[in-house]
Amino acid sequence: MNDAEKNTEAVWITWEDHRRSRVLAENFSAQYKVIGIKKYRKFRYSVLCFKTLKFLIANRPKVVICQNPSMILNLFLCTMKNMLGFYLVADRHTNFAFRHSRSYKLKWVFYRMVSNITIRHSDLMIVTNPFLKEFVDCMGGRGVVLPDKIPDFQGRLQKKKLQGRLKVFFICTFSDDEPFREVFEAAKLMPSDWIIYVSGNYRKANLQPDHVPQNVVLLGFVEEDDYLIYLSAVDAVMVLTTLDYTLNCGAYEAVALNKPMVLSHKKTIINYFNKGAVYVEPVAQSITEGIESLFKDCETFESEVKELKCELELSWNKQFATIKSKISSLTGNSTGKL
Repeated sequence: MNDAEKNTEAVWITWEDHRRSRVLAENFSAQYKVIGIKKYRKFRYSVLCFKTLKFLIANRPKVVICQNPSMILNLFLCTMKNMLGFYLVADRHTNFAFRHSRSYKLKWVFYRMVSNITIRHSDLMIVTNPFLKEFVDCMGGRGVVLPDKIPDFQGRLQKKKLQGRLKVFFICTFSDDEPFREVFEAAKLMPSDWIIYVSGNYRKANLQPDHVPQNVVLLGFVEEDDYLIYLSAVDAVMVLTTLDYTLNCGAYEAVALNKPMVLSHKKTIINYFNKGAVYVEPVAQSITEGIESLFKDCETFESEVKELKCELELSWNKQFATIKSKISSLTGNSTGKL
């Protein structure tokens, strides 16, 4: 869709480019605006707020949809919406930091305060699962559920032959909620020709390639086209987290390519990705057993993923239509268009 076909009355603003934001902006027919900063890093938020305000004044949209994170962007738009006369929809997805909900550190006290303001003053807040919607509603907001859309990678895939009799792609960012060290321990328990390919900047975890088992390949940060090559070339995809109430992007990508999955044993994940996957605890033995059980009946898991893909696409279309209607009702537009 070219810019002339987009609805200039609705804009999607983000301070960081993200696939979910790009996809949803396209589906909402909203102008997608990434506002960044290349210099004056010490004054990052001040400069970004100024550039955002300048864009809003120049375009005067009726509806602004923002990505949260950034929490500061969401907060800034809450302070501007009445002054500039727009309705605000925040795509919060899973950004709630529940594990710090009892922390009295200044950082997390401030986070909770800002979070509560954005919940109450955004006209709609999009989250990825029913639990988070209930939380938003309880905090005085108006939550709506919309998981990620299953990506369409057609026309972008290239074939690549990878080393290993059985190959797993572990999608990782080396964040503290990802049990990557346990995955490396699990690799030691597997046959040497079962290869685990690991994406993500491993240097931020002070890891070196020679510090992991020989059947683990650290890829580092992978550009999107290369990422898709690895994703399409493996036998299974592994995405793990220790967090509750979150859905990982990598699992949606695995479903898009009909790849069996190794996922965390979390209620939200099991309920949504309810077939085509094994669910493991963040310990080496459980991860090893999960991968073994998956490879024992890989064809069944592949068939289940294809079925799951159809179900999720149908469900997403219904949820999206509901949200689009809710946004239209904010503006008093009875046509169903933003």
